[in-house]
Amino acid sequence: MTKLRDIFAAWYSNGHTNESDPNTCVLRIKLTDAVLFDQGVKYRAKFSN
Repeated sequence: MTKLRDIFAAWYSNGHTNESDPNTCVLRIKLTDAVLFDQGVKYRAKFSN
């Protein structure tokens, strides 16, 4: 959580995140691959460690 707070410090504490609320859920999504489109061009991306 410390890393998350540091990275998103500009907006993390603006009232939208309440860590003391038991209904708050922080979800981490790790991309393995993606397909992106930009101005009619298709790009494929693969993410690996």
